[in-house]
Amino acid sequence: YLIAFRHHNKKPRLNTFARRISSTVIMTITLSLACVVTLSVRYVIDSNIEDSEKVEFEKITTVQTILEQRCKKISSINELRKDNFIEKLEEAAMMTGCDINLFTPQGKLFLSTSPMVFEDMRVGARMDDEAFYNLYHLDHRFHQQRKSFEKRQYSVLYTPIYNRYGEKVCLVAV
Repeated sequence: YLIAFRHHNKKPRLNTFARRISSTVIMTITLSLACVVTLSVRYVIDSNIEDSEKVEFEKITTVQTILEQRCKKISSINELRKDNFIEKLEEAAMMTGCDINLFTPQGKLFLSTSPMVFEDMRVGARMDDEAFYNLYHLDHRFHQQRKSFEKRQYSVLYTPIYNRYGEKVCLVAV
């Protein structure tokens, strides 16, 4: 009877010890899996944001190159209304797949490839104050901003366009 009692007593101890080890291993595996999933999702999100920013900078660089080629010989933004500049601007917009807004060097909306911009004044008559300050006063090459419109988030890139004399002819928003 004593031997049976001791034997019976050891069996629950082994089960308790085995349960503790099993639960510890299961908990560790679950936490490790949760960490791996979290880090993987974070990596994918970060790489998608980085890729979209690269695409946006490629678009603004393309637009900037096209417009600077066209604006080399002009001294005033009013000269852009001549010839087929609006057609070239729309062609650049189609090529990059985005709307292009031109602002005067003073920050007032001048031209847009989207007629709704002027009809609804979605952008406003003036460009964003922070973007204007960074491009005009601090001479930054680019300015990026996140905005929202009707519960949609989007990114706007601004850049100045120079003529061959180094004068700012206009400011561009893509």
